[in-house]
Amino acid sequence: MVHSLKRHIVLLACAAAVCVASSRSVAAQAPSKPKPSAQSVLDAALKSAKASNKGVFIHFSASWCTWCHKLEAFLESPVGKSSFGDYFVSEELIVQEVRGKEALENPGGTALLKKWSGNDDTPLPYYAFLDAAGRKIADSNAMPDGTSIGYPSTPESARAFDALLTRTAPKMPAETRAKILDYIATHK
Repeated sequence: MVHSLKRHIVLLACAAAVCVASSRSVAAQAPSKPKPSAQSVLDAALKSAKASNKGVFIHFSASWCTWCHKLEAFLESPVGKSSFGDYFVSEELIVQEVRGKEALENPGGTALLKKWSGNDDTPLPYYAFLDAAGRKIADSNAMPDGTSIGYPSTPESARAFDALLTRTAPKMPAETRAKILDYIATHK
């Protein structure tokens, strides 16, 4: 009886430890404060773009999306910040998260994704170039067959991305676009 009671206590202690560890793990994955709405992120980007005479680059991402992380790494790199950042205010919206990570999403992000891409199941990364008034100029659905460029990791997608830059930032010099494409070519 005493041995059985000790075993039950040990099992209860183990179960409690697993529950505590599990709740800490979930808490670590969830943001400590609610994510800003997609509309508030967009409004701030548009305000900044107007003040700095730039366009807006909104990119949609998710925690599971490897190509999204490569795009984010480019945007955070010195090349991305100086070359790309001189022409665009860049903001990220989180969408399409896996079950259990929905708290990472920006509320309203899926609606903007659908509005700009035209469908519910757009592959990530998806991005839209806007003018400072919020009008869409172009988006990542710019491959010759109308599909998404995503992260421009192939020669064909790099050419399509270069054409997007030419269209959305007409004052960007060819040397600056080349710098961006060189970075992307070496960070696949």
